[in-house]
Amino acid sequence: MADTGITTRGDALTVSEVSRLAGVSVRALHHYDEIGLLVPSARSDAGYRLYSRDDLDRLQEILLFRELEIPLDDIAVLLAGGAFDILLPADADLHFAKIRVFHGQILAHETQPAADLAIRVAGLAAAEGVINA
Repeated sequence: MADTGITTRGDALTVSEVSRLAGVSVRALHHYDEIGLLVPSARSDAGYRLYSRDDLDRLQEILLFRELEIPLDDIAVLLAGGAFDILLPADADLHFAKIRVFHGQILAHETQPAADLAIRVAGLAAAEGVINA
């Protein structure tokens, strides 16, 4: 079995272990703790943050919302309100598909003004051609 460099303390992981596992910086994890978004379930006798499996599940939800470019303040509201409850495996694909569609709609909405402007410019250019002809 390959050595991952991760040693568990019961079911808990240290901040550096979570950082390596999740691909986020230690500083980001400290910040999430400071703002109350991801507060570790325990502390070691020396005061080090220790993360449980539930903490890792919450971090996964946070990272999903961050990937969708949702601000941390909004993520806190979503998670506090239970808007993103734990999904059953059978429902997960459906929910992720809905998230991808919603994300696509957001991107389309953001690019629509540029597309509208391009059409207007083309229409003005065509009208100018008719006037100058």
